[in-house]
Amino acid sequence: MSVSTGDISHLQSANAGSSGGAISASGITSGVKNNVWPDIDATSLAAGGTTYRKTFWKNTNGTDAMLAPVVYTPVMPTNATLELGIGYDSSSDDDAAQGNMTAFGANAVVGLISDGADTRTATIYGLDASNNPVSEAVVLTGASEVLSATTFSKVWMVRLSATDGSRTVTVRQGSGGTTRGTIGPSKLLCFLWVTAGTAKASGIALPDLPAGQNYGVWRKLTWTAGAGTVRPNTLTVQIEENG
Repeated sequence: MSVSTGDISHLQSANAGSSGGAISASGITSGVKNNVWPDIDATSLAAGGTTYRKTFWKNTNGTDAMLAPVVYTPVMPTNATLELGIGYDSSSDDDAAQGNMTAFGANAVVGLISDGADTRTATIYGLDASNNPVSEAVVLTGASEVLSATTFSKVWMVRLSATDGSRTVTVRQGSGGTTRGTIGPSKLLCFLWVTAGTAKASGIALPDLPAGQNYGVWRKLTWTAGAGTVRPNTLTVQIEENG
């Protein structure tokens, strides 16, 4: 048995204006003006700009997982672009600049290397070589590169088990390969910004969401100078089972 629509709660993040951090208990009501985005004033519209928000989807079902959920954007904003990234339920995930990953150019294992003594666990979320959503935990061995067992076609996010005030972890495409992201000192993760598109097939496909657990989603809204009125209130971001 899978979850129903009523089992999935859409919640704000804890920082002011739902701008990052851990999950909150404050719900987001669909169809309500400014339920996620603030109004964009005329000066900002003329100049162009970018704004960020982070929200969560939580599975409140008592027993059942949400199967292979996909996050996508069935309705896009007017005169702006919207990108999504996968975040995490932690007060340390409060910086949208950690969306510093670039996409893999080919199927490859993930190479992880720290710049010093480091035994934290890194959890990788993405798609395997058959484009199935997967996650894998890899234990770091300091400045010696460690590799995932999984070959990934896409990597959405890499999250560490804890922050470290001095260490930087590099995420590579393959052993000794191209750097695809970094997790800096006092940061918890890095993630890929994705233009998820209006079709579920082009969204961010994720592993099953267990009962009582949540997925965080960063949002980046960008508009160019003089592009015209931006209507973020008309857009929709949603999560659905891939069935």
